[in-house]
Amino acid sequence: MIELLMGPAWTGVVAPLQVLTVGMFFRTSYKVHTWLARAAGAVYRNALWQSVYAGLVLSGAYVGAAWGVIGVAAAVTAAVTI
Repeated sequence: MIELLMGPAWTGVVAPLQVLTVGMFFRTSYKVHTWLARAAGAVYRNALWQSVYAGLVLSGAYVGAAWGVIGVAAAVTAAVTI
């Protein structure tokens, strides 16, 4: 699909996108949880989870950078899964 829409120069995006696609269910659940927490008035607890998530993304991206873009994508997927 990427090659068809964007051209052959974009084929390097396919592998990281496949890794990120694995975490789509968890990303959706994460977003729904944020809405529910706001509706329940648990904004401080939600802020704590946002901080944990940000820390996991940053530290995971730093470690995953050793494996390139795929490693960073895997780290972000792991963070949203956790």
